[in-house]
Order: sequence, then C-alpha cells, then structure tokens
Amino acid sequence: MTWLCNRGHIASARDLAAMGVSRRAVGGAVAEGRLIRCRRGTYACAHIDTHEGIAAAVGGRIDCVSALARHENVWTGPLARELHLRVDPRFHADATAGAVLHWRVAHGESGQPLEVAPIDALLQAMTCLSRYDALAAVESAVHLGYLGETDLGRLTKLAPQRMRVILKRLDVRSQSGLETFTRLQLQDAGHRVECQVPIPGAGVLDLLVDDCVGIETDGEKWHANRFHADRTKDVLIEAWGIRVLRIGRPHIFDEWPTTLAAIERMVAESAPRLRAQLRGFS
Repeated sequence: MTWLCNRGHIASARDLAAMGVSRRAVGGAVAEGRLIRCRRGTYACAHIDTHEGIAAAVGGRIDCVSALARHENVWTGPLARELHLRVDPRFHADATAGAVLHWRVAHGESGQPLEVAPIDALLQAMTCLSRYDALAAVESAVHLGYLGETDLGRLTKLAPQRMRVILKRLDVRSQSGLETFTRLQLQDAGHRVECQVPIPGAGVLDLLVDDCVGIETDGEKWHANRFHADRTKDVLIEAWGIRVLRIGRPHIFDEWPTTLAAIERMVAESAPRLRAQLRGFS
C-alpha cells in the first residue's frame, strides 16, 4: 500500500480498481486491518492519523489552525488543540461532534487530499484567531516556506476586513511568533522597532528598539542547548554599545507590563550614551 501513502493516504473504490485492486482484495485488506473503510466507497491507510481519519470519514479536509499545526513551527495561537475541518456546504454539522466546521470557498490548490491549501488555512485562521495571532501565523508561514511569496499578495487581497489594518504591519523578515508579538506590542507602546538586524561579528539581532536596545526572543525548543553561544552573541552585540535583553514566552504573554518597563528603562538609559558614542565617531 505504499502507493496509497504517497497519494495522501486515501483513495476511492474507483481509484483502487483502476490500480488493479479487486473488490475481494479490498475486503481482505479491510478485514486484516491494512485498509480502513472511512465511508462508503472511500478507503485509507491503516496508519492514517486521528484528524485525517475524521476528515476522511466526513469527506472534509483539515483546515485553519489544525492545518497550520501539521507544519512544524507555523504559529497557531491558542486554538490548535481543536480540530478544524472544511466541509461541503451540504454537510450536516451533527456528523462530527466536537470539531469546528468551516464552509468557505477554496482559493488554492492543495497537494494533500485531506488538508486545505496553505492560503485557505491562513485565510480561515484570520477569522478564527486574534488579529495578532493571525499576523504571527502569516509571518511564520512565509518565513518557513509554508506560504509562497506569490501567494502572499493574494492572501492580503482576500483577507477579511478585520485584518486589513494589521496586515499593513506585516514584516516577512520576522522569524517566529514570539518575535512578531514582541514587535507589535513595542510598536503599540510607541517604539520604533527593526526586525532581523545584522550586527557585524555577532550575527543577526531579532529586534532593535529605538536604535539602541536589542531584543532576543528565545523559544525553549531552539535555545535550550545554546546557553554559551547565546551569551557569546550577547557579549559581541554589547561590544557595539547595544544593550541586549533576552525574553521568552512568559515575558511576552504573561508578564508584558514588567517586560515593557524593563525595555523602556534600558532605552532611556542607553539612548543618550549611544548618541554620545556616535558623536565621537563623527
């Protein structure tokens, strides 16, 4: 059944017949547990995952944050634990208890029979997520290659009205949802923020606030084993006269007022000193 895996784990009885698989062979494979009968005339690999199985059973596709969550590190906000499905307009909602159902028209071509195209997953996420979470999803999707640059323009044109203003703040240089949220909240507080700033000899700084304070947003997954390398980077950036603050998810989402106060104090203390240094180089 390798060919079935390669075509997206699902096939109709007609597809199986076209491959030379007889009804008897299909029945035997189902009895042996090598095939699963999802619904009348539709079969799937035995190792299909739970969400795929539900989608196949109702003739739908995995959608919205559930589709985003299937692609590593694309931002999903707080809703990824719920199963979101795109179903036919004629579908009766009571057939999938507990799932969040969507009936939107598709705008992209998906290479997966049980998952919507990236542009459709992100368009739906713009409705289900908060505006900041939705923007973080778009930025991370572009950075990770889940959404191609050519589809980004279409996405912004098709975006719901509630997203039009926030999309003007989109920065495709952003490399994580943590970075997106930090940038947006600092901008909301009136600060000028640059994203992914190269510092000679030190690498790239996640965020530069008011030209004088650097912010590194550390996700546990990527930074758990980088203690020495991260501190070396901080030392090299400090050598340029830029103070550095490393923050993680709790500082951004749970303790933001305190985090913002710390950043603003660093800016207040650093800006005059940095301007004096720059005058000395002129």
